[in-house]
Amino acid sequence: MLNMQKTIKLGGLFILMGLIFIAFFQGAKKSGTLFYDGIYQTPLQIKDGDTTRGYLRFYSDGSAIAATSTGKVLDLKNWFNKEEIGKSHLGKYTIAGKTIKFNIGLAPKDVEYSGTIKGKKLNLHKKSNINGFQGDNIYKFFKIKGMK
Repeated sequence: MLNMQKTIKLGGLFILMGLIFIAFFQGAKKSGTLFYDGIYQTPLQIKDGDTTRGYLRFYSDGSAIAATSTGKVLDLKNWFNKEEIGKSHLGKYTIAGKTIKFNIGLAPKDVEYSGTIKGKKLNLHKKSNINGFQGDNIYKFFKIKGMK
């Protein structure tokens, strides 16, 4: 009888742990998380002989900044921030579940971004209402110590 009670208690414990595990991962699937202590970067892009990367940075207050640069991630450490970048590269983002949307520029929709958050990667579609450019890119997150 004592062994049966232990077995029932142990079985109940495993069921409870399983339910907690399921609830935790269901919640994780429903919302995306941005990282604020670094920069999101595209793969190297070559156009007309120039090599550049796209860079994004997000802030917990809902601000986003974007730039294209020939520099490497660490080269952006001191100037790629809201105070230095200028309003033409600044915008606001929203997140709903794993979906992220934001606009960058002086006009409300100069450049529109939309896509999904997948761990430390952003799969984004970019549409410029300035020059008509559209394209898809994957931005990977790189943590940078001492980021301004």
